[in-house]
Amino acid sequence: MAPDLILETDHDLPVEILEHIFRFLHRDLTRATDAADFNYKGTLLTGDTSLFPYSLASVCSLWRQVMSGIPEFWTRLIIYIDAFQLSQTQQALEWSQGHPVRLTVTQMGNAATLSPEAERHILKDIMRVIHHHIPRCEILRFTTAYSSSLPRITSDLLIVAPALTELCLNAFTSNGIGRFSNEPLCRTEIFQFPKLAKLTLDGWNFVDLFNRERSWFHQFLETSQDIHHLYISCYRSSNESDRFDFTPALRYVGYFTELELENLDYDISPDWVDEDEELQVDVLKLTAVSSNFASGLIGAVRPFFLHLHGVSLQSIVFECVLELHLSNIDYPGLSHDLRKLLTIWDRGLYLEIDSCLGFDDSVLEVLASFQQSESYIYHVPKLGTLTLKNCNGYSMQMLCRMVKVRRKFYDNYYHLNGPYTHSGPLVVRVEGDSILSEEDKSWLKEMARKPPPARTSVGFGCWGPG
Repeated sequence: MAPDLILETDHDLPVEILEHIFRFLHRDLTRATDAADFNYKGTLLTGDTSLFPYSLASVCSLWRQVMSGIPEFWTRLIIYIDAFQLSQTQQALEWSQGHPVRLTVTQMGNAATLSPEAERHILKDIMRVIHHHIPRCEILRFTTAYSSSLPRITSDLLIVAPALTELCLNAFTSNGIGRFSNEPLCRTEIFQFPKLAKLTLDGWNFVDLFNRERSWFHQFLETSQDIHHLYISCYRSSNESDRFDFTPALRYVGYFTELELENLDYDISPDWVDEDEELQVDVLKLTAVSSNFASGLIGAVRPFFLHLHGVSLQSIVFECVLELHLSNIDYPGLSHDLRKLLTIWDRGLYLEIDSCLGFDDSVLEVLASFQQSESYIYHVPKLGTLTLKNCNGYSMQMLCRMVKVRRKFYDNYYHLNGPYTHSGPLVVRVEGDSILSEEDKSWLKEMARKPPPARTSVGFGCWGPG
């Protein structure tokens, strides 16, 4: 972070020196925020006089003149919906002087402080101010309390933005889709984002885009060189007529290497097959979706890396998954479903379990047993890493037993033939709030200090709270 600077408001200080000091501070802040992948909130639009660059621009007229004359200071702007000030927003955009900008429209707090109607009215005013500047945006992010407050991509964002790499239209609450006017605010034949790499849409905007501009969406994906990430969230409807079948959209998700879906109430065909080509998505992350939807999607896109957060494992099968991350899953049949999955997961290399109470000794017993009584191959035979976070449903005795039997088996049986697994030594990590006695910690440390056996080894790390 930037060092603390004590500056005297001496008007005799040369402007060149002031510029040098201000640029140094800006450069240091920019590096810090780039590393964190987040726009720094020290802008004129925060209304906080302690933050850069507002604090410096408000000291005196000379400093304000110097600050306003350096456009790169005003190229990363956060507009707070619940503290929106029209004149300051216009001024900051003017001071950016046509440079590429990164605009974030969001709330100052996490809780919804405005009604849907009030939030939508403010968003309408914000769009009137920024829409002429969107063509020079590199990043454009909207995060609202209600989906009805978001701009509609098929009517309110008919814009040519040649430098745009990230577009985010996200909301916390699903209450339908809105529209700011009968006519688009920016007139062009169609929206064009040739450099777009990451697209985040609320569930209603995705449905609207897919139903109204499917041909454009297909053409965009066919011609785009950079698009790789699609994130869709927040779609709930009590009206049966608003149900959306995600199945026709499956043929388009194969253009993305990473797909994230969260809090969606979409339908999907359980046995969809693309007759033209097989789909393959590298990374699939699912949060708070139904088990049937997850099962149909996993079977269709066949991901290598699968993250399931708050998703039931019932009826889920994965044939191509190499890495599996399970978090915040808790229901009565979890242990049974997890055991069933592990008995047929032959390609698994990495397994992470986080905050899943159903992960118990019976699951570890599966990892410590053969696929068949005389097969001499363990379940998940290629497993290289097992990470347990915030899991208290298993015992250290069973974990130790599983480790020892797998280790002994590989040491003895494959001493001459070489290990079956090609993923290297098995590594077990215990992290988070898992309860470990001093004896457990001592055992983990001892195992970590032991030299690796001839063919395979077991390492432990990150034990205890942390």
